[in-house]
Amino acid sequence: MGVSGSNSTDQLGTIGSHAPVLGIDIGGGSVKTAVLIDGHAVAQTVGPRDRPITELLDRLVASAVGEHQIVAVGAGIAGLVDARNGQFLWGPHLSDQPIHIARFLDSLIECHVVDNDANFAAYAEWATGSASDHRVALTVSVGTGIGAGLVVEGAIWRGSAFAGEVGHMRLTETELACPCGRSGCWETLVSGRQLGLEAGRLGLSPTAEALAAAARGGSQQAVDVLRLAGDWLGVGITNLIMALDPSVVVIAGGVSGAGGLILDAAREQIASGLPGAGHRPDVEIVPAAHGRWAAAVGAALFAARRLTGLERSEEKRQSE
Repeated sequence: MGVSGSNSTDQLGTIGSHAPVLGIDIGGGSVKTAVLIDGHAVAQTVGPRDRPITELLDRLVASAVGEHQIVAVGAGIAGLVDARNGQFLWGPHLSDQPIHIARFLDSLIECHVVDNDANFAAYAEWATGSASDHRVALTVSVGTGIGAGLVVEGAIWRGSAFAGEVGHMRLTETELACPCGRSGCWETLVSGRQLGLEAGRLGLSPTAEALAAAARGGSQQAVDVLRLAGDWLGVGITNLIMALDPSVVVIAGGVSGAGGLILDAAREQIASGLPGAGHRPDVEIVPAAHGRWAAAVGAALFAARRLTGLERSEEKRQSE
């Protein structure tokens, strides 16, 4: 269902007749938005996820319509999202009950798309980011939890419905509790939530950003924590490379801002732990060009693509 091809220039040039579009990323701990015109961000915001999903959408869409005259919106949500029907069904970091997001958006704006936030992040990185020119591109979003999106020849690969819930792969036998209800999940070893807990244990502000700042400031304890997280990031990515065989793995989300310590450790782990590495094509492990904004940007790009499709359908109808 994606746009085939490897370069984003042509597909973005006619998106939505240059109309403003809004992308919303509702994650486990924050909400990010991006307003795009011609594929370029003209406004970005980040704030706490301090109210139910429908109230957030109502406020954000109304604000963007009033300020930017947006004509389409994409909503990415962390958890199980039925993209075909626009329904949020479940998320370990969200307390909301199942919600028919598309039906709610119908009352706010005519043109909208709904999907898992990691799928939108993957699309953004393939279309205009670090995964452009790659036929099989995997994006791993490391925020409050971990999600992944796979783009194959321009199409988001969803499996039967919910591919990409990789944060809940069990990687260890320890009793590290995960919000999903299991223990030893990947995101209990490396995620914004886990790094925040580690930062708090070191007497820092309980955020991944504080931990990264301490490491840059010379704290060996912070360096050790980030390198261990990077090792676990590499273990999980190694599993995904063996299963999915991408040519690039993009690291997006808030933790991508922790810098080289995590990525370097992950690359070293992959290089030493990937079976048959010397016989496989090289796999690039790179930070997201859109960083923590990838999901919001991808949601906006997908909304713009939806808008273009509606415009073309209307033009065809009027010409018949």
